[in-house]
Amino acid sequence: MEAAALASTAGFLLLARRFGSQSLGVAAWSTLLPAYLFSWIRLLVDQPVSADSQILYHLSPLAAAGFLAIGISLVEPFGRLIRTSCVYLLGIHVAVAAFTLLDPVSALLPGVMWLLLSLVALEIADRVSGDAVRPLLHVAYGMGVAFAGAYLLVIMMSQAYVGPLSARMLVEAFALAVLLYWAVYKTGTELESQAGWRWVHPLFLELSLLFVSVVTVVESSVQLRPVVWVTLALVTIHRSICERLDNRFRFYSLVLYWASAADLVIVTSGYQMPSAIWYEHPGFTGSLALILQVVYLIIGTPRLDRAHLEVPPTLARLARWGNKIEERRALWIYYPFFVAAALFLYWRFDTTLLTLLWAGLAFVVFAVSLIIREGHFRYMALSGFGACLIRLLVIDMSQANLGLRGAVFVGVGLLMLGMTSLYTKYKGRLS
Repeated sequence: MEAAALASTAGFLLLARRFGSQSLGVAAWSTLLPAYLFSWIRLLVDQPVSADSQILYHLSPLAAAGFLAIGISLVEPFGRLIRTSCVYLLGIHVAVAAFTLLDPVSALLPGVMWLLLSLVALEIADRVSGDAVRPLLHVAYGMGVAFAGAYLLVIMMSQAYVGPLSARMLVEAFALAVLLYWAVYKTGTELESQAGWRWVHPLFLELSLLFVSVVTVVESSVQLRPVVWVTLALVTIHRSICERLDNRFRFYSLVLYWASAADLVIVTSGYQMPSAIWYEHPGFTGSLALILQVVYLIIGTPRLDRAHLEVPPTLARLARWGNKIEERRALWIYYPFFVAAALFLYWRFDTTLLTLLWAGLAFVVFAVSLIIREGHFRYMALSGFGACLIRLLVIDMSQANLGLRGAVFVGVGLLMLGMTSLYTKYKGRLS
């Protein structure tokens, strides 16, 4: 069937060019389109062949017919229509060929090939002109969407290994590299004037971060996710990342910080893991996440400056959100940490240690207030410390054993001395 379609399409195309007939061009297109559809159905659904040579025997004639239809000039405007449609048909045809040839080898390979084909289509679109630019760009986008489907349906579930390395992680690393290549790709050709490029290309930064988030959920263990989220927040807020890539990373670092705080409260605070290894215990990983969140508040917050985000027109609303957050920085940045830390300590640790832990949190809030010079945080810390003293006298005195009660008293006393020392040393910053 494919060979017959090639012969008939070539005949109609040559006659249409010879006589300048639009009707013969319509006949060529009407022959080629159902031939592609029937061939795809046979390869993907009926699966009549299995050997690579037989698959290529079915794929090659229609690929030749598509290139022939693109190369032969016909009467306009139908000539433009058939050239454009054949670019789309060839793009789908190549994607089908990648699947039928590589899927029997490994279910992971078609997705990887679709990523490579998206780059090939992008480079070709950047080097051609005229009618082919837009469909080639759409084909490149389509290959990326095909990979996304393959990742969600196949690659994400894979447990294969390449030697000591996880095959899934290798594919994820390659996919992230491709997304970043798209995000930083520069063009000065006709491609830049395409509406699809102007509106979609700026979003590849967001797509890269979204993919990193999905990979974090897939690859990291439950108790480690808050640590991973806040580590990514610290990486994205780094000055070199924001200056060399895009200052939108400053806003998204805050989103990752929120994810760390939310994951810490919703999942880690109540997660039970029967492991004797101390560094896998949710109490340890959650405490490490709290420490890194404090580091983010101290180091990262001055670098945010979300009121001056440089965003493309596609993301104009993002700048408005940044301005609203900047106007109420304490509400959106600091209070999520205070609330998450208090709830995590309450749900994760034994009630006999709760007074000491909350007093430690009040000490941290007090120290942060001196660093960022926020007076209402200092009053919050003192109020929290007072509540801890009341709890110590009313609850802990009646429930804890003598040794633990003494340890809590000593710990709270040392924290009080530390707060007094900090206030004495840095009180000049409060004026």
